[in-house]
Formats: sequence, structure tokens, C-alpha cells
Amino acid sequence: MTDAIAQKKTRLEKLAEQKAAIEAKLKAERERIQLQQRKAKTAENAKLRKAQNQEKYAYGGLCEIAGLIGTDRGAVLGVLLWASELFKKEPEKIASFKKRGDAILTQREATRKKSATLGE
Repeated sequence: MTDAIAQKKTRLEKLAEQKAAIEAKLKAERERIQLQQRKAKTAENAKLRKAQNQEKYAYGGLCEIAGLIGTDRGAVLGVLLWASELFKKEPEKIASFKKRGDAILTQREATRKKSATLGE
């Protein structure tokens, strides 16, 4: 009978070792998944920052086209705030401003393409 008890103890010890090994693997897998999630979040944040920065540069380019580079920053901000308030009060004004801006952008793009074609 003691032999049966010893066998059961040995079996119990083996099961405990297997359990510990499985728990260690589980812990390692959870850590690996968390690391992957952190890396994905970091990559996503970097992508978002890059897109935001590109948009900011584009708006800076619009200020350059409008001849506002070198103008007092407070004055430029004041004009932008005025325009923002105007658009909120009179949304129909946006269409006329857009039409004028799109015409300038189209003209600049055509000039750029023409220059590129002549340069070939």
C-alpha cells in the first residue's frame, strides 16, 4: 500500500512540474503578446503623428502660397480665427473661398507640370 502512495506522490509531483511548466509558457506567451501589442500601438502612434505632421506642413505650404510667411504670427492667427468664425456664421461663404483657393492650386499644379515637362 505504501508503494501505491509513493506512486501517487510521484505522479502528483510530475503533474505539479507539468503545471508549472505550462504556467511558465503561458506567462511567456502573455508577455510576448503584450510586447506585440505595445509595438503595434507605437507603430500606430508613429503613423498618426506622421500624418498629422504632413497635414501641418501642407497648411504651412498654404500660408506660403498666400504670402503669409514672415507675417506676424498673431496677425495670421487672428485672420484664421476671423475666417473660422465667419465659416461658422455663414457656411455658404466656404464655397466661394474654396473656389478661389482651388483655382490658385490648380493653376500652380498646371505650372508645375508644365515646368516638369519642359525640364525632361
